[in-house]
Amino acid sequence: MPVLLLVLSAAPEANELFNSAIAARKAQAEKKFTFREDIEQVRQSGSTIETFDVIMLEGENYRKLILIDGKPLDAKRQKQVNEDMEKTRAARQRPSFRSIRRTVKIGDLADIQRLFDCKVAGEEVVGGRKTWRVEAEPKSGIKPANKQDQNFLATRRTLWFDQEEGINIKMLTLYIRDANGFQPGSELEVAFTKVNSTWLPETYHFRFHLKALVVVSARGEVHHRFYDCKLFQTESNLIPQ
Repeated sequence: MPVLLLVLSAAPEANELFNSAIAARKAQAEKKFTFREDIEQVRQSGSTIETFDVIMLEGENYRKLILIDGKPLDAKRQKQVNEDMEKTRAARQRPSFRSIRRTVKIGDLADIQRLFDCKVAGEEVVGGRKTWRVEAEPKSGIKPANKQDQNFLATRRTLWFDQEEGINIKMLTLYIRDANGFQPGSELEVAFTKVNSTWLPETYHFRFHLKALVVVSARGEVHHRFYDCKLFQTESNLIPQ
């Protein structure tokens, strides 16, 4: 995605940009979308692309595998995918259902505002839109309250805020210290696109160097692309074909 550097003029304060973006994100948080997702994993042995339909299943997102390297699933894999989805549907229909997700958090805008020194570094054009570029460095001398904060503070952030709508439309996270096994130089880039009136993720690019248990080391890339987004308006169990 080309980025054109412009001359800085009448820049707002970084806190003002964060406050506007947080309010904008909250305003659209209740909207739910179905979409298609490509996940490409790149390693030394080669790359694989899995394509998923991300649909609403009993009120929550569900990722259903539909293609591998652009090809339909064989009968055995398709049967397993269908069985897994029906098991999930049945589990979600139970009154006691609670979703449990295991994720590696990189922090939201409020976390960055709280833990980082942020400054407006200039104006740039990103995806054809004028933005303010903000650079965020971990605050000097700050003591992390927990392991999660400690991991956040092992990174440096660059964010781009849309000048017209105030929302953040791109973020680059660079690891400058080891965190959860991810080594310095690992980086995650997230870009957003506008769907109707809502800004949604368009791509994730994660380039990593991972070390775990001293003897385990891995390098690779994971690329996510989101497309065919459609606003989900009513509760339904229909599966897009």
